[in-house]
Amino acid sequence: MHNDEPIIGKELKAGDDSPITKNNTGEVLSEGIDGVVAGSEYFSLEVVKVLQERFLHKELKNLPILSVLEKKILCLVLEGRTYYEISSQLGIPYKTVEFHQGNLYIKFNAKNIVDLAKEANQMGVLNITSI
Repeated sequence: MHNDEPIIGKELKAGDDSPITKNNTGEVLSEGIDGVVAGSEYFSLEVVKVLQERFLHKELKNLPILSVLEKKILCLVLEGRTYYEISSQLGIPYKTVEFHQGNLYIKFNAKNIVDLAKEANQMGVLNITSI
């Protein structure tokens, strides 16, 4: 197999659970065969690197970039704190909190606090497992 992401993707979709690229040594090929014979999946280091780069590039490309202050405000807003409580806790003006929350709505394409929490959770910014 070629060391090419689209080809690796097609092979995986076609059911190849142990792709090995052409660039690998005989030792890697032998390890792959041994793994398949043993009933395991085998991914060569080259394939793992291609998949990691693709996954990380695709996943990180869609994440909004948040400033440190926006992250703090996001967490406090989602805890149910008011703008006044947040401004007092962080030692910043009320209008600054309001401004940054507006930016959060834009960055997460949210219309309200529920959308904001949902989008932040789906993007992995928050880790809400159950409510």
